[in-house]
Amino acid sequence: MKQEIISFGCEDAPMSLGIVFDTSGSMGPKLERARSAVAEFFKTSNPQDEAFLVEFSDRPQLAVPFTHDLNEIQNKLLSARPKGKTALFDSIYLALNTLKKASNSRKAILLITDGGDNRSRYTQAEVTGILEESDAQLYAIGIYESVRKRNRTPRRRPDPRF
Repeated sequence: MKQEIISFGCEDAPMSLGIVFDTSGSMGPKLERARSAVAEFFKTSNPQDEAFLVEFSDRPQLAVPFTHDLNEIQNKLLSARPKGKTALFDSIYLALNTLKKASNSRKAILLITDGGDNRSRYTQAEVTGILEESDAQLYAIGIYESVRKRNRTPRRRPDPRF
């Protein structure tokens, strides 16, 4: 249904943000680009923003709880080491639960990954349903290599559609 736009504004209200960062084994050669993506994103932050960090490989971990010191998250990312499989859906689930403790009404998750899930207990459908019921937005940055470079079969390739 079409709706008439009554007003339009650009307001830099504080945000509560969850950084969901893939540290699985496949991210090894891409970690530096992924860290740079977070640093660039933080350059546009509001001083009143709060953020937390979920790192994930075989399982998600709340690596840095809510903080206003975004340097704390960047410093934690410097020690990230690639290992294990990819529990992508479980990490989004953890981030959505953590966002329930947010102090700002604007809420978002920034997901940085190279693709598919091969370890989660939660399914894509379950996480999508929970996300749709939440008051959060999900933004994703996909860090991919060319198919030739990875030399994977079609079944093992990451799926950027999710």
